Amino acid sequence: MLNDNNIPSERHFQAYLEFASLGLRAQAKTAVKALIRSLPSQNEKETWVLKHFDELRALVRVRGRIQHDIYLQIVFPAIRASFEKGDPEAMFMLAITWENVAETPDAKDIATALGPIELLKRASACEPENKLFKQTLLEELVSSFEYIDHEWPAGLLLDHSNLQGELLELKNELKLARNLDHEKRYTKRLNEFSSNVDAYWERINSKETGH
Repeated sequence: MLNDNNIPSERHFQAYLEFASLGLRAQAKTAVKALIRSLPSQNEKETWVLKHFDELRALVRVRGRIQHDIYLQIVFPAIRASFEKGDPEAMFMLAITWENVAETPDAKDIATALGPIELLKRASACEPENKLFKQTLLEELVSSFEYIDHEWPAGLLLDHSNLQGELLELKNELKLARNLDHEKRYTKRLNEFSSNVDAYWERINSKETGH
């Protein structure tokens, strides 16, 4: 059986990780170029991304993103193909690599039509028992609430012709977050944010009814 360490793509990827961790940018860049050359076909890209799914997730957790050229030349082409087939893991990968997606020209249609929360909702709907998908969706929802709360009310992307509709959607997302928070880790934060939303809801309704 061939040892993975003898496969060029594996050697180049491990070299990139080592050089990047040491801050050796020139060597890391050379390893990235070699990695890309070692995976010329679409099938090879898809196989490689599937194999390194957990490692790529770990890179995102630590650095917030995947190295640009690796994402552009290998990861995105692979997950795009799977996404178009309705693969929930591809939806999940697009969601957690959103910083990369936003800088990928071929992803403009996805970035315009969707967002991390919608992608995670779809992934969770495809695999309702997947704890990773649901936990990530919960964290993304809470993060979005915290941003809105911090910038209140400017953080709301409000369509002033449809304030009630947007606030109702926010209420629905709060309800979803509560349902996902089985361990009640975010109860206090969700309650505080819900109070702000309810107060704003009452204010809007009062203005529209003239009270």
